[in-house]
Amino acid sequence: MRTNLKHRTAADYADYTDLMRVICAICGFILFFAPAASAHDIPADITIQAFLKPEQQNLRLLLRVPMKAMVDIEFPKRGPGYIDLGRSDPFLRDAANLWISRSIDLYEDDVPLPSGNLAAARVALPDDKSFGSYETAIANVTGPPLPDETELYWDQGMLDVLFEYPIRSDQSKFSIESGLARLGLRVVTVLRFLPPGGAVRAFEFVGDAGLIRLDPRWHQAAFRFVQLGFQHILEGTDHLLFLFCLVIPFRRLRALIPIVTSLQWLTRSRSSHPRTTLGRRRSGFHR
Repeated sequence: MRTNLKHRTAADYADYTDLMRVICAICGFILFFAPAASAHDIPADITIQAFLKPEQQNLRLLLRVPMKAMVDIEFPKRGPGYIDLGRSDPFLRDAANLWISRSIDLYEDDVPLPSGNLAAARVALPDDKSFGSYETAIANVTGPPLPDETELYWDQGMLDVLFEYPIRSDQSKFSIESGLARLGLRVVTVLRFLPPGGAVRAFEFVGDAGLIRLDPRWHQAAFRFVQLGFQHILEGTDHLLFLFCLVIPFRRLRALIPIVTSLQWLTRSRSSHPRTTLGRRRSGFHR
């Protein structure tokens, strides 16, 4: 009996040591790259609003992105730094293609869609409320631009863009993969998917969240939920310390899965996003 106990203890100690090495490597990676990331002159927090709506053989993607996130684009200016709206159109299109279109991949039934066609690009005021609903957002993007004499500092403006993609059917299963995390140190994307039938599905993700299925099956949704649980735990130093304390009694990574998943559920249910919820209520969106 004593021999078997020692054997099991040694095996547990080996698993525990391997897991500690993984956690130490993650902590070292974060500490090493954090100063380099903050050294770049990019915004700290960026919020992107988006709508995705399939209509017959056309898929429309509407986005609103803060212009200050596009630090490599030299928008034309006038006066004390106002954006020169009369000469801004080609720069807006360059920004939309370079910073947005190339960073988003869309899929129809797991088949990549070709690059979207830029149908419209507009500058919006920072307090503009048109992205409260799809109808007002599409009307604003496709409507007349701001008057040329508008006094708006370029880094306070919002870039509204409309991309269109050819699709086979609006009844297909769609997915999206975003690479917009490069726009800021912390990028939050609020996406509303409007499939045929009127039901609106709201998604919110931080950074590059990988492939997001907009009409997932139950096992895909469950896997995604577990994945988000681990991402939430690993996104901060305090979370890593908490994970370290969890590992000590359990010693096996598999035993942490239900705990981390439950923590993700509790966090999501207790910390709802008032702005996103309010936006859905104003627009009459109901799940």
